Amino acid sequence: MNKENTCSVGSLSEYIAAIEKYDLFNYISRGESEKYEKPLSSGIHRKKFEIYSKMLEQYHLDVEMSINRTQDKNFLAFAQHHGIPTNLLDFSFSPLVSLYFSMDGCKDKGYVYFVNKSKMVSINNVLYERPLGWGLFEELLEFESDLYKKVLPQMSEAFIANREEMVSFFEKHAEEFIEEFRRIRAPGFLESLEGGVDDFKKALEQYRADRIRWIADESIKEDPTLQIYRSVSIFLQGMQKIYKGDLHYPTLFFQNFGKISNTVINGAEYSANIFIMMFLLKMEEIEYCYERCSRNKLEFELEFPFYFTYRPPIIDERVKNQSSVFVFQPFSTNKMHFEGKPVQVWQKIVPDFTIEVQNPESIRKELDAIGFNLKHIYCDYDSIAKYTVSSLE
Repeated sequence: MNKENTCSVGSLSEYIAAIEKYDLFNYISRGESEKYEKPLSSGIHRKKFEIYSKMLEQYHLDVEMSINRTQDKNFLAFAQHHGIPTNLLDFSFSPLVSLYFSMDGCKDKGYVYFVNKSKMVSINNVLYERPLGWGLFEELLEFESDLYKKVLPQMSEAFIANREEMVSFFEKHAEEFIEEFRRIRAPGFLESLEGGVDDFKKALEQYRADRIRWIADESIKEDPTLQIYRSVSIFLQGMQKIYKGDLHYPTLFFQNFGKISNTVINGAEYSANIFIMMFLLKMEEIEYCYERCSRNKLEFELEFPFYFTYRPPIIDERVKNQSSVFVFQPFSTNKMHFEGKPVQVWQKIVPDFTIEVQNPESIRKELDAIGFNLKHIYCDYDSIAKYTVSSLE
């Protein structure tokens, strides 16, 4: 992470001051008691992937007679809070809750990771309709119409609120994939490759020219930062040429892309931008992923700087006291294979800001003094008993 997006604190007052200084009030946060090379990774990402659905189904079978209707509807959150590894990452709307978790079991330094709320795309209404162990990635990358009709307006809001990041994402990936196609494609595909890549370059040049014109045209009242009017069809033509006659030709993607791009969805501004971004992700899945599969790397992450979130109702006191919200880390559900082996694809979760926290023992005492402790955070009988014993030792 860029050093400009990090800071270090050594007390509760410094932590609060950092939140004020860097204006982190409009962020969700996650505390970790140690630093990882890949800091934001869900539990099931770190464990056995193949047993995920079976594990959730077995746990549900064992407890379904003792849970209420709300807990059953929000079973993924229920399972996460009771120790089942899922593809959810625990976040909180409270930076003090996250600070507590960064100090819990910490010996040297803790870390609190922040993600801007403007990048959040809620999938509550979609998640309730999906089976246990659903991964989201296939539907996302194949432009499943039912999914996009429900999340497109929120994705549009997130894109508009983060224009500069989307410009950077678009230009970076468009250039990288033009270079990647030229580098790794076999000679037998050169004819279709060259025609397709030329169209990609043409689309990128068209976008840049249009953007300069939009910015200079004072009569255009809409923000023209990322709106890609004519580039969409050119990109599509380029991709179709590149994959003509290819075993990996994404037929379903093209079919669904056409359907959803011609669908009017209320509240979804600048939808062309969304289609282009997902389009670039699809390119990355096909080319970037398979190139790495050839080197026996069967698990990797795709960049997409917007995060799908799930906010459960108050299914128990723990959810309420922790101000819980989850980042749903999308993954493929073993539908893509390479030489008979399942390929696992995940979304890369990258924080916008990190606070490094020192002096854990002192800060734990400060948090305890204002009521952020084991008793409050977990509020079950066992945790209250542990807190009582430790407070009197």
